[in-house]
Amino acid sequence: LCEAVCAARIKEDHGNYSPGLDVLLPCLSQGLATKSNATIFFRVRSLAGAVRQAGPSVLKYNEQLKLVLQLTLDGQADKKIFKAGCKLLRHLLSSQCESYPIASDNCARLSEHNPLGKPSQLSNDHVR
Repeated sequence: LCEAVCAARIKEDHGNYSPGLDVLLPCLSQGLATKSNATIFFRVRSLAGAVRQAGPSVLKYNEQLKLVLQLTLDGQADKKIFKAGCKLLRHLLSSQCESYPIASDNCARLSEHNPLGKPSQLSNDHVR
C-alpha cells in the first residue's frame, strides 16, 4: 500500500514528484527512537515500501532517512528491526540507482500503432 501511494508521478515540467511520500515519510520517521520494537519494525517496513518507487523525491528527506538507517542498522539488538533497516537501505538505493527508469504509473503506453502498448523508452516519454 505504501509503495502504491508513494510511487513517483510525472509533473508537467517532466520532473518527478511523490505527494504520498510527502505525507507518509515525516509521519513514519518522527520520534521513532521512542517507540516499541513492534512499532519501529512496522514503520521501517512501511518506509521501505514507501521509498521503493518514489524516485528522486526521497532526496529531500535524506536527513530523516539517515537517522532511521542509523537507528536500525547501527548496533541494533533486534534482528527483525535490523533486517527491516537492510530492506529500507536496499529499496532506497534501488530507487536512486536502478538502471531502468521508474514508471510514473503502471499502464502501458498505448498508441494507434501499438494497441498493446510499448515501453516508455520507445514512445518518446520524458522519463528520467
